[in-house]
Amino acid sequence: MRRAAKRLLKYAFVVSGVIFLTYVVDVEKLHKTLKSEVDNKLDEIYTELSQTLDHENRVMQEIDVLRNQISDTLKDTPKDDKTDSTSFPNLRVVVIACNRVTVNQCLDSLLEARQLSGVDFEIIISQDCHHEPTKAVISKFISSYQNMKYVEYNDVEPDWQASLKIAKPNKYQLGYYKLARHYKFALSTAFSTQPDGVIIVEDDLKVSPDFFNYMISGFEIYKQNQEKVFCISAWNDNGLPGQIDVSKRLDSYYTDFFPGLGWLLPLSVWQEWQINWPNAYWDDWVREPEQRKGRLCIHPEVPRSHTFGKVGVSNGQFYEKHLKRMILNDEYFALDEWRESMQNLVVAENYRENKILKISKLENWDTSKADFCFKEPGEFKAMYKTEKQFAAMAEFFGIMKDIKAGIPRMGFNGNVEFMFRRCRIFLTASR
Repeated sequence: MRRAAKRLLKYAFVVSGVIFLTYVVDVEKLHKTLKSEVDNKLDEIYTELSQTLDHENRVMQEIDVLRNQISDTLKDTPKDDKTDSTSFPNLRVVVIACNRVTVNQCLDSLLEARQLSGVDFEIIISQDCHHEPTKAVISKFISSYQNMKYVEYNDVEPDWQASLKIAKPNKYQLGYYKLARHYKFALSTAFSTQPDGVIIVEDDLKVSPDFFNYMISGFEIYKQNQEKVFCISAWNDNGLPGQIDVSKRLDSYYTDFFPGLGWLLPLSVWQEWQINWPNAYWDDWVREPEQRKGRLCIHPEVPRSHTFGKVGVSNGQFYEKHLKRMILNDEYFALDEWRESMQNLVVAENYRENKILKISKLENWDTSKADFCFKEPGEFKAMYKTEKQFAAMAEFFGIMKDIKAGIPRMGFNGNVEFMFRRCRIFLTASR
């Protein structure tokens, strides 16, 4: 019994050994098989990656070749100043000041616009009146900011009979004579270094954040139309709420009328005018045919300047009723945006022809359209034959009705365009 048990144990040991050896052999075979499959897969992945990298290297080499070709082409291409945002004309700003301590509002807005536009146009503040509180305000700006200059105008009343051949004007008129003399002094000072142009701002004006971008773009249009254009104005006389389309903040137009109130005067035009500069009412003198010579001004749909001065030479004329409520653009638009938006002005004669054609196709206005314009947008032409007729229709629509030197305010080729309720109206001279 004991001998049989030993024999059985021996057989069990032998069987276990055989089983173990079989297992070891199978595992080794499995390991070899798996290793072979993994190696094959890795070889496939390596081959695929190598092919991909070779392709990408070839693509990068082709890109480098193209980049070098483009770079060489750009080096050989003349620089176009009209599309270079860093290319600015040589402009100066002159602020006409007297006795408004609120001149700080004007200067703050100019400095903000100058900083936003990245320009460094010199700002010259020319003061008349010898008003010390105003001079103190200006002096703080001069000491705090770079590229600002103060000049003082020491007015000398002329010998009316001997030099001007007229009797001394009354008290109301004297201010206009003095202002014309101050303007001549300030402009002569600003143009003494022969800049491309001077931007004139009175001390009761605030300007928009994109004021200088608008002026630069407008000046570039002038440079392409020097025989056709004589000024760029930030003003729109019909800029009251409801009279302009505030969605067209980048729109600008030509006008035969001189708007003033924040405007750019090119050097060549000043050289024409300086010898014959008037003794008084300089703005009405500018509007006369002898000075305008059939040339145009550029103006925006939405004003880029706003007057806050109720008291002045004109004693607040139109201020409460009109000027106080004028809209001032408060959004910043880049120079390239202005350049793109003014493309319709590049060829002045094309602008004229396109405007005439557009108006000719419009439906005529009649009083039944008034209710329509409450509900729906539209465009209509309203025809007038005489200045009296124009004044009556302008009063109905609520726009400025006066005419100076034969031209209605903001008129172009006898046409004044504005918003009436939801409609665009073209108040047009009948031909």
